[in-house]
Amino acid sequence: MDTKTIKDLEKRLWDTADELRANTGLKASEYSTPILGLIFLKYISDSFEEKYTELVEEGAGFEEEKDEYLAENIFYVPEEARWSYIAKHSNQPEIGQIIDNAMVEVERENNRLKGLLKDANATKEQLQEIVKIEQQFKTLQEDKDFEFLPDCKKYIAKELSGIELFESNGSVIKKEYHPVVLKARKKIKSFIDELNKNQKDFSYLLVIEGNTANWPENDPNHREKNDEFGFKLSYERALALYEFWESKGISYRKSNVEVIISGSGFNGICRDANEPNNKRFSIQIIPKVSPM
Repeated sequence: MDTKTIKDLEKRLWDTADELRANTGLKASEYSTPILGLIFLKYISDSFEEKYTELVEEGAGFEEEKDEYLAENIFYVPEEARWSYIAKHSNQPEIGQIIDNAMVEVERENNRLKGLLKDANATKEQLQEIVKIEQQFKTLQEDKDFEFLPDCKKYIAKELSGIELFESNGSVIKKEYHPVVLKARKKIKSFIDELNKNQKDFSYLLVIEGNTANWPENDPNHREKNDEFGFKLSYERALALYEFWESKGISYRKSNVEVIISGSGFNGICRDANEPNNKRFSIQIIPKVSPM
């Protein structure tokens, strides 16, 4: 693997470990065993399936040719070791054996991995929870109105990207954006309802985070990142958004969801390079899994 691939993998392992610690009730000593082999399998399967789709679209019939993947330093993943296959069978009692078999098949097809993959020695319930956490946002992934930003690890509503959503120095949503904000609300509500339908044992934490634009550094109005004004205004924007949605008759609190209103001030990840566009909001949907 090249340096970038290794760094991507390390980040994925740490992020998923954090997610498991928060959502599955596993202790650090417990999640280290199932996570390493399983997430590595997920990582190489994602890389394989991305290339697989590309080859299918080319139409030359080379999608099952191992050399096509090895030429680009991508591990070849047999059909029954691909994540799509594992996810499809995640509720079966033999899920542990399916994953063990996947590890064996991947090692068999890739000499570089001989003896490196370990069995995912987790209980059936633990494996099912891990797979469900990965799968539950598939609906959002397939929605054409949303785009995933891998560097930020979040989805954005395409129609709300790169716009100055709120009035200057205020918490009022500009009227011309009311329709698209309502559309985003309906999409998120529909998504949460679908999650509740498919995962009845999950509950969700929905965080509405307001953001604030800063002035240029050479402007006398420029504020420090932790200035109280920024936190107060961004919180007011998140609250205004929540109240706007509530006024239209949609309440997230009826869907096994706890709502938190917050403001990140002049902070927040993946801020827009065009500072005025940071007059916006972010939505975080965090799954909470009951203890196993």
